[in-house]
Amino acid sequence: MRYFYLILFFLVLGYFVLFSFLNDDLIKIDLYFLHIKGITIGFSLLGALTLGMVISFLLQIPLFFKKRKKISKTNDNKN
Repeated sequence: MRYFYLILFFLVLGYFVLFSFLNDDLIKIDLYFLHIKGITIGFSLLGALTLGMVISFLLQIPLFFKKRKKISKTNDNKN
């Protein structure tokens, strides 16, 4: 269990590398103001996956650093 995450990381990384090498057809990517020619399907899909992970991490940063409210442990019944 000690190296579980490290082994899992390398397995997923190996799968992505294998996926990128098996999908080697060249495509054109047409964005709004940018045209990219000569990129493979595998690397474009991996790039989209990586970009999505980075964007989701950046959007979750405020949740990581959010200050939690301290709840007082005394029962104040002011009825």
